[in-house]
Amino acid sequence: MSDGFSDLSAVILAAGMSRRFGKRNKLLDTMGGEFLVSRSVRPFLGLGLREIVVVLGHEAERVKTALSGLPVRFVVNPNFEEGMGSSLAFGVSALVDKELEGCLISLGDLGELREAETRKVCEAFYEEKGERIVVPCFEGQRGHPVCFPRSCFEGLGQLKGDKGAKGIIEENVGARFLEVEHAGCILDRDTEN
Repeated sequence: MSDGFSDLSAVILAAGMSRRFGKRNKLLDTMGGEFLVSRSVRPFLGLGLREIVVVLGHEAERVKTALSGLPVRFVVNPNFEEGMGSSLAFGVSALVDKELEGCLISLGDLGELREAETRKVCEAFYEEKGERIVVPCFEGQRGHPVCFPRSCFEGLGQLKGDKGAKGIIEENVGARFLEVEHAGCILDRDTEN
């Protein structure tokens, strides 16, 4: 049931080539009878977000098919081979509403992520009145989704290459590191293999 985080949107990064995973596209692996990418999107569906944008690239049509029926909007980054920063920037720039309070950024290979932890990130962001970055952590290790305030959108939209948003988090001295009780926020498929 939604508490209605309608001032927030989510950008899910599902464009990568899974180079560290081998020849298969890890997003299309199954986990609990469901595609990994689908499991990674589900924790956002019940939050009442403004929109959920999934950034596609590598094998875009196959990943899109794996998410068919879910209420998400797809955008295809033509420069996905440049790396995560490129896809992150493309996704944030593609948000329909630039006047949002904030945006959740997450990865398409977090099959253990739960709605409970995702909701806690949103709640913490509201507690901070939408002025601080909120980063979930499990036993001190930073994870996803990270919630960025609107003031960070411009910087996120300028990321390039394989450089993610870590630099923006580091520069933001007021970032809140939220300890959560479940490891799903850090268990991407690269971690498990």
